[in-house]
Amino acid sequence: KQCLAICDRAASKASSEAVHVLEDVDIGRDGQQMLIASLGELFQVKGVKLGERATQIVRALPSSAIDELIRNIAKRGLS
Repeated sequence: KQCLAICDRAASKASSEAVHVLEDVDIGRDGQQMLIASLGELFQVKGVKLGERATQIVRALPSSAIDELIRNIAKRGLS
């Protein structure tokens, strides 16, 4: 109940422009997906399917941390 109350408060504070809507997401076997937004933005996700050993990370980060993450991924050649 406490988690739902927190989510309700967060949803009411977020503007409709800061909601990323995703539907019917299918991450196959051994797949990886990161959904990253700036602080204050929300994800509305419906119909997510994860295959065996799949990983999904959903996170809000400060813009500076997102920039750093992108740089680190690019350095590894994963972009």
